[in-house]
Order: sequence, then C-alpha cells, then structure tokens
Amino acid sequence: MPRELSIGNGSLQVMFDAQYRLRDIYYPYVGKENHAGHAFRFGVFADGQMSWTDSPDWERRINYAPATLVTAVELLNRRLKIRLGFLRKCLPARSHGRKSVESATRDRAVFPS
Repeated sequence: MPRELSIGNGSLQVMFDAQYRLRDIYYPYVGKENHAGHAFRFGVFADGQMSWTDSPDWERRINYAPATLVTAVELLNRRLKIRLGFLRKCLPARSHGRKSVESATRDRAVFPS
C-alpha cells in the first residue's frame, strides 16, 4: 500500500500515512518483514486538553524538504493553539532518525500510542 512519507537508508525503512501515523518499519531487510503490524499514532496534552494528532482537529502539511529526502511535516491544531514541526532523516546504518518539535512554552506532553 502506498504511503505518504518513506524514509530509509538501505537497511531501515520507516513509512508514515496521510495522518502522520507510523505504519511500516522494515529492518534489517527493507521490504521483507514489517515490524509495525498496525498504525502508531501520538497525541498532545496541552493546557489540560488531550488531542490525538490523527483527529480532524489537526491540519497537516506532509512533505519532503526541497531537493532532499528529509521529511518536513507541520501539524497545526487551532483549538489548542499549538503547532508541531518535524524534520526527519534516516542516517547511514546504525544511526537513528532525528526530529525536532517546535512549540510555544506552556504545559504540554506528547503521548505515543
């Protein structure tokens, strides 16, 4: 099944769907065994309110950075007044993808599911 984003380095491949849920993890042989098994989502708890990022409250911009294989994702929740930005890349073998999360300073937490 096609995925919105695919990040890989030859021995690790990670794929995200249109709601920015982690759907596929292949290691150490890309395309052989999918270690995910189901969709992984994450949620944000901010100012006493919880919202899963795959809910309709979130606007998503899911792209690659220009002329690169670095993913550039922005998630915006107007109700919570929060924006999350992610830049991910897959480094050479035995390295892990890196991410950055941007947000104004306030009480918040991110929950994987």
